[in-house]
Amino acid sequence: MNDLKNMDLNQKHIYNNTSAIPGTIRDYTQKHNKPYVIGEAGYEWDWSKNFNDFAEDIDDDFKPVSEMNRMMLEAGKGKFGSFAVKTNLSPHIPLQ
Repeated sequence: MNDLKNMDLNQKHIYNNTSAIPGTIRDYTQKHNKPYVIGEAGYEWDWSKNFNDFAEDIDDDFKPVSEMNRMMLEAGKGKFGSFAVKTNLSPHIPLQ
């Protein structure tokens, strides 16, 4: 499905392996020649489990995300803004 020509981008979910996110995005983008995003990520997806049993692992899993958030807030002096994006790409016509 990653190579369907009418799909403008691809996505997947990654759990219990968030360190694989950067490489997955890079590799899948290059391999399939279209943008690739991670739709969901986290330490665990199964809400029937007791997250307190592995709370320390969950905290460790989100340390890189927390650090990135801290760096973005610091660089933006605590503010985020919007900006215009221009492209020469034409939109695809939806399939009927």
